[in-house]
Amino acid sequence: MMSKKNTVLALGVFAVVLAAPRPTGESKYGCVDVEGAFTAYWRMPGPQERVKAFRTEWGEKLSTKRAEILKMREELLSQGAVLSEEEARIREEQIQAEVLAYGKLEKEGERRQEVLRRELLEEVLAEVYAMGEAGRYGLLLDKKAVLYGPGYTDVTDELVKQLSGKQPEPGGDGN
Repeated sequence: MMSKKNTVLALGVFAVVLAAPRPTGESKYGCVDVEGAFTAYWRMPGPQERVKAFRTEWGEKLSTKRAEILKMREELLSQGAVLSEEEARIREEQIQAEVLAYGKLEKEGERRQEVLRRELLEEVLAEVYAMGEAGRYGLLLDKKAVLYGPGYTDVTDELVKQLSGKQPEPGGDGN
């Protein structure tokens, strides 16, 4: 059962499609599996290099922070017998502060990964817009929004080919 909000949204999309003029000449309707195109784009060399660089950078930051925490704990354990109760408490508080900082660093990495994901999605959508602007399509919809549509063409494969054609040569810098 669709929620009221989704029903209104679907009816709105349907009304826009019904009200849109029928394509004439070279103008036609198309739909794109945006999620599928994004997944294909994500796996291409250019985006993969960006994702790998991001993961390497953040993996190193997290590993460094984790190693610092482990070193602090090892030092506390090895020196625990000679430290005063106050010194041991202070060091334990420092370790806890570093653990909290590690958690914040993880959250920041997740946020930045989401930003990268959105940037890649915007690149896919920019190519969809370029296809529409090129004049070949009067209307392009996300395939998930098309329940019925005679005369619609699925342009997902064409989109993926265009995105693939914009990939740098292996080992190249993309310029």
